[in-house]
Amino acid sequence: MCFWLNLLKFHRKKRLKRGCFFRFQFLKARINGYFGKMIDIKVNLFRKNNFFWKNTFR
Repeated sequence: MCFWLNLLKFHRKKRLKRGCFFRFQFLKARINGYFGKMIDIKVNLFRKNNFFWKNTFR
């Protein structure tokens, strides 16, 4: 009986840990995606500005 309980406890702990890991990975992916988007927007703005200045002062 005690053995089975310990096994169950261990399994639950393992599952919890894996859940935390997945949550962390998901969060990291979301943060990376957010920063990637920000960088993309900045690069696009910079390119547009560059294009604009080049065209106006040629």
